[in-house]
Amino acid sequence: MKNRPRRALLLAAALAGAAACAVSFNKMVMVHDVEGARRPPGLNFNNYEQALEDGYFPEVETFLSRQSAEYQARPTIQAALARCALYRNDLDRARTLGEEALRSLPRTIPRYGKLAWTLAMAAYFQDDFARASDHAATAQDWGNQTDAGFRTFLRTAPARLYEFDGPRMATAFDYGSPRIPRFPVTLPNGRTAEVIVDTGASLTFVSESVARELGVPLTDAMKSWGYGLHGKLIPIHLAHLEALTVGGLTVRNIPAMVFADRDLQFGAFRVEVGLGYHLLRHGRLSVNYHRKSLEWTVAPSAAPEPGANLCILGLRPGVRVSLNQVMGYHFILDTGSEMTYVTSQGSRRAILQEKINFFHMITHGIGKSKANYTSISNVYVGTGAFMVKYANIPTKSEYAALVDGILGNDFMDNFLTDIDFPAGVLTVREAK
Repeated sequence: MKNRPRRALLLAAALAGAAACAVSFNKMVMVHDVEGARRPPGLNFNNYEQALEDGYFPEVETFLSRQSAEYQARPTIQAALARCALYRNDLDRARTLGEEALRSLPRTIPRYGKLAWTLAMAAYFQDDFARASDHAATAQDWGNQTDAGFRTFLRTAPARLYEFDGPRMATAFDYGSPRIPRFPVTLPNGRTAEVIVDTGASLTFVSESVARELGVPLTDAMKSWGYGLHGKLIPIHLAHLEALTVGGLTVRNIPAMVFADRDLQFGAFRVEVGLGYHLLRHGRLSVNYHRKSLEWTVAPSAAPEPGANLCILGLRPGVRVSLNQVMGYHFILDTGSEMTYVTSQGSRRAILQEKINFFHMITHGIGKSKANYTSISNVYVGTGAFMVKYANIPTKSEYAALVDGILGNDFMDNFLTDIDFPAGVLTVREAK
């Protein structure tokens, strides 16, 4: 498809790991011992912007923050620091620095458009869709192409999003065939449906049948695109749901995407509703895969903790992990994926490609996208105090340049998994 928008929505990560044939990974859990970290080649005033494009956000932020106050007041430096703050989910800082830079940054393409998009994303994650719409329009005017349906979606959003009628949800869940947590949800019309918890989906989503059942308007003005496996473009509608009730908690005014029913059918398994990142990031998610229980507690937004390992990658949650005991790789944190993957760019960055062995596996993703894979032998994936050894880990291509892999349930289900989105921390602990 030629001339597609540069900023299509990057929304459809859900169920990208639903496997058609099983593969044994012979995993084991062990104490994690990081031996090193990825580092950019000698940062200086001439190469820090390229280092940002290569994903060295913490390193660039540290480098720039050591400079004089006069230097940090330059609009180009403020713009770079705003991008670093957005990456760390420090949205107030991203907004403050970005707005200061916007007032005096020379209006050139693409730098001015990139800054406007940074501000659009900061507002989007602060649930200020009106402000996000204004900045997205500016980004469009200055060379940072955005999706028209997404801009309309932002512009027409309710004034208030995500109204919670309680502090937490708690529920038991089913797990296995597929290995994705799923449990009952009550729709506004009183019907019970099955919902999956899918941190890898940028927004909460429903099937078209559910949307029509609930009388959700599906307008041409809010048609958009999401990405499936290997960057397959999938048509969607954007909309707002009146309410969902899960585990004793009702949430109202939920931004959502709507998929055609056929795009959410995976053999005998059909998805009707998925709780996505934009909702889940308003709280703390604890998943006990062994007891098949889940809790999600509403938590106020805050600046991330020192040493936080979560980040924002586009419209999805990222986590910094180690590969073969070297820290600093970006994986998408995806409870909607059965399996963990290394991307082709991640294997190149970690110098893993010489270990590639070919094997046959087909996975099915949203939109009936299908992919064959190669694998890499004996890869250690780690976070915090633990790592998992994969005798064979699949590799896949990825449309987002900074994504080195997908951290799926076959990693997290070895542990008690806590995801504190406001604090920016993924913690895994031994399951006893």
